[in-house]
Amino acid sequence: MSNRVISIETGLHITRICEVENKKKNPKVYQCISFPTPEDTYEDGFIRNKEKFVEAAKDKIVAAKLKSTRVIFTIASTKIANREIVIPYVSDNRIKDIIETNATDYFPVEISEYTITYGILEKIINGKEKKLRISVLAAPNQLIKNYYSVAKMLGYQVEAIDYIGNSIFQVCKKQGGTETGLIAQIQEDSTLLSFLEGGVLTFQRTIQYGTNSITNTLVNSRYYDVNNDNEALQLLSNNALINREFEPHVEETAAITLEYSKEYTDNGLENTARQELTESLYLLVNNIIRVLDYYLSRNEEKKIHIMYLTGQGTKIKGLSKLLSNETGIHTKKIETLSGVIFDKNIEFKAENQGDYLSCIGAVMNPINFMPKDYLATVERKSRVHLRRVLLGGSVAISIIFVLTAYIGYRTERLEKDRLEAQIKELSEAEQIYKDHKEAKNQYNSIKAMYDLTLGNNEGLNSLITELEEKLPSKSNINTMNITDTQISLNIKTGSKTEAAKVITQLKTIDALTEVQTESIMEQRDENGNITVEFTVSAKYKEGFTKEDKDGDN
Repeated sequence: MSNRVISIETGLHITRICEVENKKKNPKVYQCISFPTPEDTYEDGFIRNKEKFVEAAKDKIVAAKLKSTRVIFTIASTKIANREIVIPYVSDNRIKDIIETNATDYFPVEISEYTITYGILEKIINGKEKKLRISVLAAPNQLIKNYYSVAKMLGYQVEAIDYIGNSIFQVCKKQGGTETGLIAQIQEDSTLLSFLEGGVLTFQRTIQYGTNSITNTLVNSRYYDVNNDNEALQLLSNNALINREFEPHVEETAAITLEYSKEYTDNGLENTARQELTESLYLLVNNIIRVLDYYLSRNEEKKIHIMYLTGQGTKIKGLSKLLSNETGIHTKKIETLSGVIFDKNIEFKAENQGDYLSCIGAVMNPINFMPKDYLATVERKSRVHLRRVLLGGSVAISIIFVLTAYIGYRTERLEKDRLEAQIKELSEAEQIYKDHKEAKNQYNSIKAMYDLTLGNNEGLNSLITELEEKLPSKSNINTMNITDTQISLNIKTGSKTEAAKVITQLKTIDALTEVQTESIMEQRDENGNITVEFTVSAKYKEGFTKEDKDGDN
């Protein structure tokens, strides 16, 4: 159970939940459940009525006996901005710095109100020149915190928060070959178009049209007895209610009529009913074609070989045929998933695997939106943990050295005592005297080695504790260089006044003397924030650490 996570995708009409093995390659899916998203709880990625949603989700999770306490959310929202950039090839730990420095150039918004993250799309190698193609994403802080709040109410710990475009890409790149293909994830109020070539995401765009246009038309139509969107989706999935083209031929109309259920053909539904529903999809299809034309105009040498459908749109019977005829690209639904293992006890049809594509992909390699305040908490805990580990390691090594020296010291001292007793018993014992002398020399050598293990750093733990207590909270120690006689600290503060307080506090520490500032540098960033960095050196006072030492006899 420890390596399993709960993955949740919430949509306007349907919420899907999976329990998945937490690994990148060929994850195993243990359970899949879905339920109608409670009415008026979801809006463009936000879970507005958290209490109502959590109550419904908990009931389903308990009924499905999902035991993991870690959760991954994948979010679809028009509030999430996406930019593609190309930067020089740098190490992973420098990518974040580059993106944060240039974030205002990528997104013309108040950056402090957004959570920024990224994913590496491709490593570009052109001769000796190496570059990275990166997808940079910005999500409102309130959107990300919304899901942290939901996780807390569910009793879960957030493992990651992914963007649905990345979730889809992680699974779909394993489905096709090397040819260029388009993945259209048609949701209720938006459609995400992802262009892949040989498993590499080359272009991605979101359009503001989805299945809502046809479900709303169906609910308001005078030809059908439909009360809400869920009933509309059910009707559209069971009956071919749309034409195969926007301007159908007579032969096609007759063929589609034969596909209707008896209930509707008996009611004598007119061709205008089908045409009305078909035309409600015009803006969706037309915008897909516009994005296709834009992509192909920038990549004239390429051809789209296939279009895969995922999301809510796959439930609309006849939509794949309509898209195929209008775009001229072979279109099919993603039903079964390659590179994913489904537990044999999951109770659903194999052709429904594609319904959980986003949930599964979110586990494989999430980009992970993390709020700044939560990130700061994680980093602070990490630093404290690292300090404790380093200190604990230093203490352990010191103890080993001390014990080794002390054992040798005690052994030789016992031998020395034995020989001295023997000398007293024997009047003529020149050889014994020589042995005694040699033993004494060995004893002195071991004792000298033992004495070398003692020094001022024995009190390092208490010194670090005193530094944490006395230094101002807004100051940070970047580096600490320590010898047996002195200590050097590189410190960063927000002002020279704060720096002066640090130096004053250091001089009050009993263990230190001759506290001196070796260098100080003030920097101001583009936002006017001041950073003061300086180095302080000090010496240990005599008698800072006292250890009992055994003397010679």
